[in-house]
Amino acid sequence: MAPGGGLLADAVAVELSNRGYMVIDPAATSNLMVRINLSEVEVARPEGLMKLKDQGVDAYLTVRAAGSGDNRPDSASARLVSTHNNRLIAGVSWQNGWGGMEGSVADRTMRKGLSEAAIEIAEALGKSMPGN
Repeated sequence: MAPGGGLLADAVAVELSNRGYMVIDPAATSNLMVRINLSEVEVARPEGLMKLKDQGVDAYLTVRAAGSGDNRPDSASARLVSTHNNRLIAGVSWQNGWGGMEGSVADRTMRKGLSEAAIEIAEALGKSMPGN
């Protein structure tokens, strides 16, 4: 799990863990990266992924999100990259719903909060992983 992904990234990691995937939390990933002298920029490069593989990590998950004025995620993307061959294992682009004017009853009804968004993203990642 990439460090610095924010609340939605943490929530997606929890949901993946709840589904039986072994997920290393961002703090542990940060500690590992410091120990093997790897920056966040370097981790996405083939050499960085190889260093993670050498530490027993099979894949690297990044989640990026954009928020909106209602403190709910507006959109997000999640990528799971193999440390074995540097290829994308699974990727998801997610967009929150909308309805009517921002802040209206219809809009609040349509828009998902952090937990619901994380569940949808984790489900989509799980479905797009090989063997599912």
